[in-house]
Amino acid sequence: MERVRRKPVLRWGVLVTIIAALGTVSGTAILGSMGTHDTAASLSTAAATLAGGRSYGNDLLVQAARSLQSGSGPADGSPVGCGMTAGSESATCGSARAAPEPPLTAGSAGPSVPSARAVAGLTYDAADGYVVLFGGYTGSVFLNDTWKFVAGVWTKLTTPVAPGPRDGMSMTYDAKDGYVLLFGGSNNSVFYNAETWKFVGGAWTKLSPTTAPAARYGAGIAYDAHDGYVVLFGGYGTTSYSDTWKYAGGAWTLLSPASHPSARNYPAMAYDVHDNEVVLFSGFTGIEPRDTWTFAGGAWTNITKSGGPTGVYGAGFTYDSADGYLVLFGGYNGAKVVNSEWTFVGGTWTKLAPTTHPGSRFDPAMTYDAKDGYVLLFGGRTTSVYLHDRWSYSAGTWTKL
Repeated sequence: MERVRRKPVLRWGVLVTIIAALGTVSGTAILGSMGTHDTAASLSTAAATLAGGRSYGNDLLVQAARSLQSGSGPADGSPVGCGMTAGSESATCGSARAAPEPPLTAGSAGPSVPSARAVAGLTYDAADGYVVLFGGYTGSVFLNDTWKFVAGVWTKLTTPVAPGPRDGMSMTYDAKDGYVLLFGGSNNSVFYNAETWKFVGGAWTKLSPTTAPAARYGAGIAYDAHDGYVVLFGGYGTTSYSDTWKYAGGAWTLLSPASHPSARNYPAMAYDVHDNEVVLFSGFTGIEPRDTWTFAGGAWTNITKSGGPTGVYGAGFTYDSADGYLVLFGGYNGAKVVNSEWTFVGGTWTKLAPTTHPGSRFDPAMTYDAKDGYVLLFGGRTTSVYLHDRWSYSAGTWTKL
């Protein structure tokens, strides 16, 4: 399962022709290997899966995959360029762009540590006094396990009732209502999810608000302590969204700010305690814009300046209460996975250069662990491997746990 990459898009007729020509591989198996989102994402995932030889060691498959990835479709062994035809079929391509290949392996960390994963939910549960980790994707399996982390120790919780397996959900602690809030997500069965759940006292409860955002994954979310409600922005579902919602007292309300960031998914978004505002940076719009926005009093403000981080999506982003600034780590910038680290305070980005730090990755889980007094980073992925390493950050220093 891959998020939308805006790689070249071929019509379904071309893909069906390819599947039929391959003979030794069932169309069902190929289609089943696709991602959970739209046609572009599905074709991109299928092509990369085939090229990686994850399940199929067939030269024809590799040839087909390479042709797909280059923006072409095979026709009698020859590629079909964008806008060209082969027999009764045609190939139509969107804007080509580089994207990381799907990982080839997924690790297991053992019973006392969560398995390797990316795009998981992670937040500090102030009511219960520990960090909560939920779900994610291992590279082959969508998860719905729940873990707590406190004093450097992971404990898997038994939750008879829980959200279904998913990744890309939006999760934060709702201080006004006193529980962890989870919205949306995606898996191979439910492409875009509109469920709202709460977690408190070690238990999940599904909520039934009368109004809610449209089903989506990859939305930004943060608790706006100044205004006293959770803010959710953007994400991807049947389209790419640019709407802003607030959540308070068990109810979702659509806001209508005069201006707002463009539609995007997987932005970096967190509350800046120092400046009393929500901060949003970059995300995926079809490119990775390097814009910075703040949200306060129901209004978005574009505060983009020259300099600052390269635009990325899937970065770790959280407020470091001990040090008094936001921390941004990693992400994918449209060309490569990065391990750059930046702080944000007073409207200014500052690049840090610690001697030790986590390796390059995107889609890590990251939050401030108020009980233990440091930023916690877990997992994520490179272009080939899903990770389960744990790091703490404090006073400008990363320490592997």
